[in-house]
Amino acid sequence: PDGGMSHHIVNAMGYRKAYQAYIEAARIPAQDCLQYGLANKVVPAQELASATTAWAETLAQGAPIAQQLGKQIMRQVHTSSLDETIDLESELQVKASTSQDAANAIMAFFKKKKPVFAGV
Repeated sequence: PDGGMSHHIVNAMGYRKAYQAYIEAARIPAQDCLQYGLANKVVPAQELASATTAWAETLAQGAPIAQQLGKQIMRQVHTSSLDETIDLESELQVKASTSQDAANAIMAFFKKKKPVFAGV
């Protein structure tokens, strides 16, 4: 494995199962990857293109600032204390709520329209 995948596999599967898969050069079935959190979703091969497109469209409709800040906080959870996480959440909530995207979302809500996010 490369790209840090050995770290993720051991954390997800535990040392014994991860090591067994490694020394046997085994492919990990898609359903097992889903169970262990190595994959977020599994679809039949014939649905892969449409499922990927649908997911990309869902992500593209989201608020980029909220997505970025959510990613930032999620990546720091394992290296931060609860108090540090709460402090960072507060800081990032202020940043998100004072963005132009937040103002646009509020206006869209009251106008019963779909918000348009620009990432600012």
